Amino acid sequence: MPSGTDPHWKRLGRDVKTPAGSAFILLVAVFGGVVGVSPVRAQNDEDDASRTERGGDAGETADPPPMTQEVATRAMRQFDAFGEQLKRLGDWNQYADDLDGLFEDIWKKNNWNSEPDQFAKRLMREVERIPPWQVTERLDRFTDLLGERYQFNMVQRTKFKTRVYAESFGLILGHSDVIAKQLREFVERESSGGPITPEMVRRWTEESEPLMQDMLTRVERLADSARSSMKPEQAKLFDQDYERFFRRMDYIHQLRNKWRHGKWEPADWGAFGGATAKSDAPGAEQQPAAPMGEVPAGIDPKAPRVVEAERRMNVVRSYVAEDASSWGRWVQWFVAVYELDAGQRDAIQSILTELEARAGRFRTQHEQELVAVQPADRESSEAFQPLRDMFEELKTRSMALLTERQRATSVVPSEPIVDEAGAAQPVKPRPKKD
Repeated sequence: MPSGTDPHWKRLGRDVKTPAGSAFILLVAVFGGVVGVSPVRAQNDEDDASRTERGGDAGETADPPPMTQEVATRAMRQFDAFGEQLKRLGDWNQYADDLDGLFEDIWKKNNWNSEPDQFAKRLMREVERIPPWQVTERLDRFTDLLGERYQFNMVQRTKFKTRVYAESFGLILGHSDVIAKQLREFVERESSGGPITPEMVRRWTEESEPLMQDMLTRVERLADSARSSMKPEQAKLFDQDYERFFRRMDYIHQLRNKWRHGKWEPADWGAFGGATAKSDAPGAEQQPAAPMGEVPAGIDPKAPRVVEAERRMNVVRSYVAEDASSWGRWVQWFVAVYELDAGQRDAIQSILTELEARAGRFRTQHEQELVAVQPADRESSEAFQPLRDMFEELKTRSMALLTERQRATSVVPSEPIVDEAGAAQPVKPRPKKD
């Protein structure tokens, strides 16, 4: 098996080896998850031109080849093939729940409580909620969230997204054989219910070493290509994120080193390793998710938490979607109805803070246009459409935080009801239809 000191770590004064893990877990990363723990940045035209002119900086990895239509087509076909394999696993929501639990356990175990760490976890959780066969949706969500975090301008956003696609496609095309082989083995093992063994993980770790090294090279290339294009405040946040990324990778290194020596344990992969029972285990009762706005079976509409949620909703003003200052009240209602845990509350608060800041920038940039709209006309005004879109994003991303159990056993949120006088009234759960 290839070994040796990894140059990516040595650049930061580290001298470690980085054995790779299962290609299935890495495939999840390529589709938009684990790679999301690393910040990557865009590069401006001047940097591209000057780098090409001088043939690259000393010690700098070369830029990836141009992403031609042929390359993109081949990569998407490969993604489609992997996606068809993953569809055999069944309902992706269950696997996303398993990943949520795995991420939560790892973060708690390592006390990754800093703001950059929490952002990385939220990034991973949001992207993982999108089924992995929806490749472009995953990559777009990944790039959009990072673009928002670093407040990229339009040029930075465009170049960043292009480079992420190019690197992701290059990684897949360069290692499609090992990914396909290990993905097939994992799916077949999951379908048959057979156990995953330490020897199997040891072999996966060894086989996918080149893939891991290539992924680290591509992550660093993305990072190295852009720092000079950032403003000081962008660079400061990026540096914080990047340092925390390497701290998290120290832990990943320790795990993979253990696996390489045949010491994998089911608990290392949470539900993926068989450490917890699946909800579709024999005897487990399945509860379908309630349609939007309906009360699931077994929920008392007069339960204290539902009554309290309705009381809170009563203070939500009219045209809540157009008024970012009232979004926090909607979040309070959502938290109460779904009984969000501490991690989910932190995540939804982070989402709210991000969207409130974005809405604030929008209002500042379009103040005169917005002020000119009469309050009664805001709900239908095109000028306020971006704010309505942001509120819809808040709701969508909030729903993505829920576990399958929460979706199945909680009152689903619906829009505040506005009476003739324009005052928001408590939302009364509609009775379930026959």
